[in-house]
Amino acid sequence: MTTRRPRIASVTTLKAPVDQVLQFTAYHRHLGVDEIILFFDDPQDPAIGAVKSKPGVTAIPCDDEHWRHVRDPRPDFVQHRQLSNVNWVLRERRQDLDWLIHIDSDELIYAPDGLIESVIAEDDGLSVLRLPPLEAIPPSPDMSDPFLEVRWFKQHDPKDPEPKLRAKRWGVASGFQGKRFLRGYSSGKIAVKLDGVVSRVRLHRASIYDKQEMRSLKSSRLWVLHYDTGSFDQWYDKWHDRSGFAESGFRGNRMKHLKKFRKLDRAGGTAGLKKMYRDSHMLPKWQLPILQRLGLVRRIKLPKKSFRWEANPGGESG
Repeated sequence: MTTRRPRIASVTTLKAPVDQVLQFTAYHRHLGVDEIILFFDDPQDPAIGAVKSKPGVTAIPCDDEHWRHVRDPRPDFVQHRQLSNVNWVLRERRQDLDWLIHIDSDELIYAPDGLIESVIAEDDGLSVLRLPPLEAIPPSPDMSDPFLEVRWFKQHDPKDPEPKLRAKRWGVASGFQGKRFLRGYSSGKIAVKLDGVVSRVRLHRASIYDKQEMRSLKSSRLWVLHYDTGSFDQWYDKWHDRSGFAESGFRGNRMKHLKKFRKLDRAGGTAGLKKMYRDSHMLPKWQLPILQRLGLVRRIKLPKKSFRWEANPGGESG
């Protein structure tokens, strides 16, 4: 019996530099994503023109007409706009898509055994496939291209105390803050089957679904590479622009991070902020091989050609 090849799409609401958007789309097209659906938060974003004619890319400017069609009025907070867009796709594209993966522009789907092959192998009546996170470790505060320059990624389940205990015994626990080793989210992202079981999602989980039919699995073949921070300048711009997050449900560890950033930023000068960047996101190079043995980091080198459109990703689709 031949298994039908599933049709997989990604969906992203974004505002990012043109070069990053080109890399992001080329990478996922090479990976085997059939349709890369991009909702541009700025309807005049110059990246729209750069990618709208690329094979497999659907570029949608989020202008007034878009929001009248999807959710009127336009949501104030970016998380709400993200959710409005992904749930609109979830409703409208069930007829021609099999799986939908919601990711941000600072994330890449990692599928070392192949995206299609991995989904087919793990799909045994599932409606949700959970992709655990691998969090990028900056090699330098001055890096210019995180997708190509990062080689090491953190991995950790905060519910498991053993890795921290082992790291303490080996003298390499400096990367922990309390129970946390990851600075971003630890719950990962989800791939949702458009079979009608899940009718609404949040950023990291399904929120409305048929409880009788719902089956979910944590993937052992697929991950999301989370480039939670880039260079120091990119990190500063990202957190400096995060006004309004307190009111929109930005809480827990991330809210503590934001409050600390705001305090240092108001104090002026960059010394404190640079120390916060290093302490929060970087790890001493000598610790990395030990942490790798302990299962807390992974070394991943993504090929440069995966980020180039010149290689005509998608074959005949180009």
